Amino acid sequence: MRGLRWCLIACWLIAGAGLAVTAAAAPSSVLVLGRISDDPASHYEQLKPLLDYVVPRMR
Repeated sequence: MRGLRWCLIACWLIAGAGLAVTAAAAPSSVLVLGRISDDPASHYEQLKPLLDYVVPRMR
């Protein structure tokens, strides 16, 4: 029963954090592309082609 209680508390905290992020989200005219990482340089090569494609089409 104790494990279930902690699971429910964790779910509520995650849901609350999601609502807080939604409330503080950027305007609809902003597109954020990225990846959360401890080493962003390792993902640069993966994301660069996507940005090269998307950015010119947003203007």
